[in-house]
Amino acid sequence: MNRYLNKITLSCFCGTLPLLVAIAYTAPLLPHREKLPDEARCLADIDEVSIEAASLPFLMKDAKLTSDMILKKVKEVLEANGIAVSEKSGTPRLKLHAMTVTEPQDQTKVAVIVFIDVIQKVKVLRLDEDLTLPTATVLGRTLTTRAQLGKATLLQSEQAAHMFLTFLRQANRGVMTDE
Repeated sequence: MNRYLNKITLSCFCGTLPLLVAIAYTAPLLPHREKLPDEARCLADIDEVSIEAASLPFLMKDAKLTSDMILKKVKEVLEANGIAVSEKSGTPRLKLHAMTVTEPQDQTKVAVIVFIDVIQKVKVLRLDEDLTLPTATVLGRTLTTRAQLGKATLLQSEQAAHMFLTFLRQANRGVMTDE
């Protein structure tokens, strides 16, 4: 009886040893939860924001684009995804900046970049003060023509707002992927 028990124990050990070796070998390949950087973590639990736009570049003004048009597009995206837009003080503020770059050899082509800074009140331990600072930045960018500048800017504003929402979802789940 004891001899059979030893054979069973030896069989189990020999059967599980390769499995344990395989698990140990493949462990680095298994998916793991990557810790979010602080600039992403600070977005967690945001459900209300205020929005504002910086002054637009001359090329955008020439294309009949206004800050209100950009703000309206961003507000639509945010509200459609459950983020309230208000003017309450103390809420994180999204500040939109738009920029254009032209190539001197071909003035018909324009690069459009739309930044959204997430501005929040944070405590700086070193100074022992609460400061209002940009804590995260998202952007949308494209290459377009002067004729399509207005449409491209609105599209990139929408893309930047979606990028903010993606980062917000990641922060709420505490992981870097958006699966």
